[in-house]
Amino acid sequence: MSDGPLPAAPATSAAGTLSLVARRVVAALGSYALAITLLLVLLVLTFFGTLEQAHMSLLDVQVKYFESWFVIHDIGFLSIPLPGATPVLTLLAVNLVVGGVVRMRKRYETAGILVAHLGILLLLAGSYVEWLLSDKGQMTLMEGQSSDEFASYHDWEIVVRERKDGGAATEFVLPARRLMDLEPEDTARFASARLPFDVVVSRWHRNVEPSRAGGADAVDGWRFDPRKPEKEAERNLPGALVGLAGKGGGSVRARTLLWGAHGLPWVHEEDGRRFEVELRKVRWTLPFRVTLDRFVKEDHPGIGMARRFSSYVTRTEDGVDAASHITMNAPLRHHGYTLYQSGWGPEGAAPGTPLFSTFSVVRNPSDQVPKYACYVIALGLFVHFVVFKFVRYIARESRRRAAAGSAA
Repeated sequence: MSDGPLPAAPATSAAGTLSLVARRVVAALGSYALAITLLLVLLVLTFFGTLEQAHMSLLDVQVKYFESWFVIHDIGFLSIPLPGATPVLTLLAVNLVVGGVVRMRKRYETAGILVAHLGILLLLAGSYVEWLLSDKGQMTLMEGQSSDEFASYHDWEIVVRERKDGGAATEFVLPARRLMDLEPEDTARFASARLPFDVVVSRWHRNVEPSRAGGADAVDGWRFDPRKPEKEAERNLPGALVGLAGKGGGSVRARTLLWGAHGLPWVHEEDGRRFEVELRKVRWTLPFRVTLDRFVKEDHPGIGMARRFSSYVTRTEDGVDAASHITMNAPLRHHGYTLYQSGWGPEGAAPGTPLFSTFSVVRNPSDQVPKYACYVIALGLFVHFVVFKFVRYIARESRRRAAAGSAA
């Protein structure tokens, strides 16, 4: 016998094993069993999340169950670990791509199912884009008022504003996401080369009320007492202890308490420069200005409950005015922004009292994606069940009856 190059055989075997493992992984990712399991987990998350709305705000439920990678649901003394909706939906998208598109047999009869799967993938992609890139808030105007800003429902930011001669101002914004992630025992330091101090934030609470007290965290005899977060997250009034410290890790030389209900900023002067420090809701600027010309409200006969209400507004852009009528079912859409008529006030006001109009403002790059995704899904289901299933059933029944008539 000859001593040939026998060591090459194990390499071939290893490659075959690797290929077998890869095929099994792909088969598992595209399997019906995985799809059903993922849908059941989503059902459980939706059920638990719905129950939790009795104790938590809708925002907290959304973050805990649907924007997380992992969640623990407590039932009495029992803690149930579950994957969050983020990995579940990610795996579901992979399952649809592998099992419903790549591995599906491409035949005339499966065209409808393939189109429906593509529609579901489009719906998931649109939801992901909305979660990642959309801005949502509101704008409130009295008649005659105008604005080009809208504010977040529940996200807050700290702004350091420097006033210049002539009324001009430069704003330095502390990132809202970093503030929202702070725990009460955490301390965060923010620095900018254009500021003569660092901003130190501590004792951050999502919802507080001021009280008279002393102690290390008190300022001028006041401190914040934490309160349980409201079920309507937009009603939370956060608070924090904010200090101005020397650059590069220096000690705090001035401090104050910032509260979400404060109407005026804290003013600090240093080196002949005037600074205003304010806690406010996150704001975004529209590429156009909206003026409320007239607000119309019609009540139900005999009671003060509004039957319908709407706003006549003027949209101004580049010096050009355009009139619009915003109602509950007819929003204003322009440049990727949508303004919905969402509220009014003050409720219970005496006749003749000036009313304000509130608009929900949304910037969502995938605003129309769900509508078109539903069209694609409906088309796929129509092709599959009507064109193939129903038409084939009619043809098959016709042939059966014709055969029965011939036999007779």
